[in-house]
Order: sequence, then C-alpha cells, then structure tokens
Amino acid sequence: MMESIQNVIDVVKSKELIELVIAVGILVVFVLGSSWFSRIICKLFKVKKIKLKENAIYKNLKTIFVMLGIYLSILFLQLPFNFMNIFTKISKIILIILITKLAADLADPKISLLKRFVKDEKKGQSSYEFITKIIRGLIYIIGVFIIISELGYDISGIITGLGLSGVVLALAAQDIAKNLFAGFAVLTDKTFKVGDYIEIDNISGNIEDISFRTTRIRTMDNSIITLPNSILADGKVINWNENQKRRYEFNLRFKLNSNVTTLKEISNRIKFVLKTNKDIIQDNINVNFTEILNDSVNLNIYFYTPIVEYTKFLEFKSEINIMILSMLEKEGVELAYPTQSV
Repeated sequence: MMESIQNVIDVVKSKELIELVIAVGILVVFVLGSSWFSRIICKLFKVKKIKLKENAIYKNLKTIFVMLGIYLSILFLQLPFNFMNIFTKISKIILIILITKLAADLADPKISLLKRFVKDEKKGQSSYEFITKIIRGLIYIIGVFIIISELGYDISGIITGLGLSGVVLALAAQDIAKNLFAGFAVLTDKTFKVGDYIEIDNISGNIEDISFRTTRIRTMDNSIITLPNSILADGKVINWNENQKRRYEFNLRFKLNSNVTTLKEISNRIKFVLKTNKDIIQDNINVNFTEILNDSVNLNIYFYTPIVEYTKFLEFKSEINIMILSMLEKEGVELAYPTQSV
C-alpha cells in the first residue's frame, strides 16, 4: 500500500509544471463553476429559488460537479494503472450514489416536476405523492443493482443463488403486492385523500399519509394507527369530508311534574333558535316530544348542518349544547336524571 502511494507521488513529481497547472485548472473550473452549473440545472427543473443553497438538489449537483472535477484532473495526470483502476472504481460508485440520490430528489413530492400531470391538484395530491414514492423506491433499487454490478458481482447469479430463499421471499411479497394494488385502488377510486376525516369499523381520524402498503390515520387522541391498504380497500369506509351534511341528534328529558306550558315554550324557543342559526340546514329541523316515560318527558331534537369537518363539527355541537343549557337555566327548568327503584 505504501509502495503504491510512493509510486503515485513519484509520478506526480515527474510531471511537467504545465501538466500540473492544467490538472489543477480543471479542478478549479469545476469547483468554481459547480454553483453556476447547478443553478442552470435547477432552473431547467423549475426548482424554487428561495433558499436555493439549502436545497438538496442544488447541493447534490454541486457535489457531482466537484467529484467530476477531481476525477478528470486525476485522469489527466495519467497516474499508475493500479492506482487509477481503484480510483476509477471508487469514483464511479460515488457518482452512482450521488446521481441516484439526485434522481430520487427530483421525484420528491415537494418538487413540481410531476404535478403538471395532475389535472386536479387538490384531488390528485394523494395519487401524486403515492406515485412519486414508488418512483423513488424504484430509483434506489436500480441504483443498488448498478453498484452491485460495478463491484463485479453477477446480479443474475445472485438472484439464481437465492434458491429456496427466493421462493420464501416471493410468498412473503404476496401480502405486500396485495396492499400495493389496494393502495392503487384506493387512489384510483378517490375514496379518500390526505387530510380527510374517515371512519372504518371502530377507527376514525384524519388521513396523514398513504404509502406503498399502509395508510396512517391520526385519531382524535393524537395517536397514530397504521392500517394495511387491503383493509381500507375491502372495508366500509365513511369519508366525512365527502359528505354534504352531518346529522346531530340528542334527547332532553324533563321531569314528569314540569309545567306543560313551560315545556311547550321551551320547545318553541329551541326550534326558533335553531331556525335562525346560519350553520343549520332549515329544511330538516325536528323538535318533538316523542315519549312520556315513568319519570320524565322526552324531547327529541335532530337537525342537519353543512359543517362536515370533524373538529369544527365538535365545536358546533358544543355551541348548540351551551345555548340550550343557558336557555333552560334562564327559565329555571331542570332536566330529569335516570332513577331506579329498589
């Protein structure tokens, strides 16, 4: 090893001054020009200029140009064969890694390269992000295969050599493929998208992410539930964001000895307040005494609201409940509580 390094040093010392100047010049041109070249490419790909120097694509391009400068300057010096053989292989692997990362970054959901193919960006955002994740995954897989090939390994031989393990992997991949196709079905049918509030079985929450195999849901208690896409594709999913209205129904139980005139007045006032509320659909407001029980009279109230987003719907319900409780308190009317005879 030390002998090889010494040979390289001796060859460099034997070079003419003009050759060393040209080699250094090549390196300087690529180092100084890396920013300019990178800016031009970023402009072609319409990368946002804001904080360009912090952009991953810009940084990656600069590193690639600097690496090319190092490689070309060393190549120009025509150093010993053994050294150049190792140096070339290492340089190629580094460049493959950098180019693979650059290609994956260009397919990042934050970059607008593929957005031009999404006609309705609001509805197609989930599909767009899902497709870009698949593309990024394929890019990394291809990059790994190229590196393995560059290291001198026969890829076909590796695949053949897997034997029984390959069969096991293929069987295990069936579940992955099932969920992957289910993910495509979900996105194609536009059942839901990121940000929607959905309900399936006993699980409800906002969609946070749709990946290759799974979908992440954030529940109201701020926990994350990850479901396989196959469950979402086959199950009964309620997408509240797609609904045009929500129903709110509740019962008020008044004491049996309450004044009938007062109860009727309360019923009329509740109906009037609901009819004057801009967040309530006026066609379906129902306020009726539906039952006379052993210890109480039941007033059933139900109506519809165009507020479908779950958090806002909860706030709306809270406002209605407080309004009715304030009305009852002002009239001095008490609600009946469940009783049990022993």
